[in-house]
Amino acid sequence: MALFNTGYKEYSKYVDYSSISNLAELRKAHRELEHKIEKKETELTFQYKAVKEFLSPSAYISRFILKFESLEQVIQSFCKGFNTVRKIIRGEYGNDNQ
Repeated sequence: MALFNTGYKEYSKYVDYSSISNLAELRKAHRELEHKIEKKETELTFQYKAVKEFLSPSAYISRFILKFESLEQVIQSFCKGFNTVRKIIRGEYGNDNQ
């Protein structure tokens, strides 16, 4: 299963070399085969990089830190909201300057 789709699905189609009758057709078939090989190499390179990043400890650490920072912001917002509601209930909201 490919991690990244390069849009090239013709890996199973190969040139029938027995039908080639001249040098121009052979060169054309050779170019097509080179193109297929380049596409497959590109796809495998993307897959390798994705797997390498997925298994990298530094990637896990950076994801954890980003999640922790966003969680910290949520907790701070919750605390501000809680304090505001508590002041409203106690009747202190707007009386901070007295």
